[in-house]
Amino acid sequence: LARSVLDMCSHFPQYRLLVAIRVAVSVQAQDVVHFSSVEYRPVRTTGTPGGAFGGVIPGFGLAAVSLGLLWFNEGRAVRQTRMLDSIFPNLVTLEESDKLDSRLDGKLVHVSGTLATDGLSDNVFSAMHRADALRLQRSSEVFQWKEVKDVKETRVSEQQVRRDVTYRYHKEWSPSAIESWRFENPKGHENPQPRLNPGSSMKTTSDATLPSGLRVP
Repeated sequence: LARSVLDMCSHFPQYRLLVAIRVAVSVQAQDVVHFSSVEYRPVRTTGTPGGAFGGVIPGFGLAAVSLGLLWFNEGRAVRQTRMLDSIFPNLVTLEESDKLDSRLDGKLVHVSGTLATDGLSDNVFSAMHRADALRLQRSSEVFQWKEVKDVKETRVSEQQVRRDVTYRYHKEWSPSAIESWRFENPKGHENPQPRLNPGSSMKTTSDATLPSGLRVP
């Protein structure tokens, strides 16, 4: 039977036969699922399509694209420099206690100073309050199972490729939920639905004001 299979693969290279053996083991308290397969497929030919000219033409194309990007970046830098040169002479600088005047409408105004605010509290953990905070960020993670896939291919003959796939499972803190039902071996590695969605949550104050009374969005 093995000889017949090899003869068929040599005469019909467009077909591929997959023979798989699945073995589950446990190594050093880490769950490991090993998947080994042997594939029969034609040998891939190497070389550049089109001969020597096949590599020259793409090279000229890349050079032309590089020159275009260089010209675009240089032009943008020149435009920004000219814009700043025209703005700075008309820039009006105010102190933090200066009041805004209607005569400054339509002009570019620069204001700096210390912002005052009532602080921020977290939406979930109300006891977490920071006075004079302008921005509050909450980062949550979940301790859950994670799958790591390792693939190794070894050609054993002209039409045989041995493909070894190993799945390892371990627990770690993750900033995003991992769907364990997608695992190769989900049994024993189920991740429950977290009660608090993992990730980052940002909250910004809306009552920040300068000593002059100017509200800063």
